[in-house]
Amino acid sequence: MRVKTDTKCREIVAIAREVFRERGYAQTSMAEISARLGGSKSTPYSYFPSKEELFVAVMLDIWARNADALFHDLEQAGDLRSGLAPLMEKTMRHLCSAEMVDFRRMLIGQVGRSDLGKRLFERGPAMYLKRFADLFAAQSREGRFREAEPRQAALHMMSLSLGGPVQLMLEGVIERPSSEELSAAAAAAADVFLRAYAVGPLIRHETIKHKTAKTEAA
Repeated sequence: MRVKTDTKCREIVAIAREVFRERGYAQTSMAEISARLGGSKSTPYSYFPSKEELFVAVMLDIWARNADALFHDLEQAGDLRSGLAPLMEKTMRHLCSAEMVDFRRMLIGQVGRSDLGKRLFERGPAMYLKRFADLFAAQSREGRFREAEPRQAALHMMSLSLGGPVQLMLEGVIERPSSEELSAAAAAAADVFLRAYAVGPLIRHETIKHKTAKTEAA
């Protein structure tokens, strides 16, 4: 029974994901999602008490598919200093995907109308911030980073990842940054973080090395 329940839940989330993107948050209704499912109008409510909760579930699903893998790679890297730039670059690429931009804009549109953003943050990004903070704290004790409040460091990392081309695309200033622009932005963001917190020689992002080599070759 649990397998059937999980399958139906994933089906509802997948359908809702399509409807939210097609119609936007305000114009999406549980009734339309039910119609797309082909079941009774009460079906989505059997799994999600409200449209807000369903929206949170959709965004958490999108986020988790990428964030779990990203943080697993970071934790396996062994050294946060060398793994930081790749983490930030992959994060920026994910946040600049058309789907994430659409959903983040919908989320921002609800600010002041509900606590949707707070609920989503506490059940998603906050958990990954804690994972980063724990890793930062452990490596600070090993002398790789200066002593600092881990959560504050994690928030700084998040702010750097959300800035630059990610913010410009979110606000419609640019259509979509190029792959090279995202790589450069991530390298610069990681450099800022490491200059603020790292102990010892800074580790340059591999993308920068390749770029420099190409420039010298030319």
